[in-house]
Amino acid sequence: MNGLLTGLMNAPRGLQRAAAIMLLIAFAGLAAGSVAAMASLLNAKHAELQALRDTAGRFARVAALEESLKASLGALENGKDRSLFVEAESAAIARAALQSRLGAIAAKHKLSVVSVGGLPDRDENGYQLIGLRADVVGRFEAVHGTVLDIEGDLPPLFIRELTLRLNGPPGGPDTPAVQITAQIQLYAAYRAPATASARETRRAELAP
Repeated sequence: MNGLLTGLMNAPRGLQRAAAIMLLIAFAGLAAGSVAAMASLLNAKHAELQALRDTAGRFARVAALEESLKASLGALENGKDRSLFVEAESAAIARAALQSRLGAIAAKHKLSVVSVGGLPDRDENGYQLIGLRADVVGRFEAVHGTVLDIEGDLPPLFIRELTLRLNGPPGGPDTPAVQITAQIQLYAAYRAPATASARETRRAELAP
């Protein structure tokens, strides 16, 4: 390397100028390649983050399902389909069963349940609703799959509110997958077996 530099220093000015131009072109090419690679990575990460934001927006719309909840509860007026209710000797037992169901669904999708708490009971059209608030953490796919299974399960579980938060921006290819923290508020229609039997007996008495 020293010999090459010494040779260039002793070379004619024309050759020195040509060598300098070649070095400038080489460095410019490396810089341009680095900038292009960085721009490509930033664009990819921006697209990934935007996709997560779009999906989070779709999740957030689940919070507007209260009208759907009321419409679904209207179907309970028939009162004959026992699969629409969580039935237990008490609301506390029913809430514990609800927590177990939520835990099983989350475990199926490898979603971590950080904490679970009860929500105040609600009354809709004369039916008692019991609720849970759960804080969960996991990958986007885990949250998405859990929400879909909750909404498709029987007895029906109604998501009344869903809050999402990204845990840090996406990193490079060697960084862990983006984690999402979510708080889910869900309800189910509850009735005690004695109440159910009394209603069915009363309907039978009133039937023509």
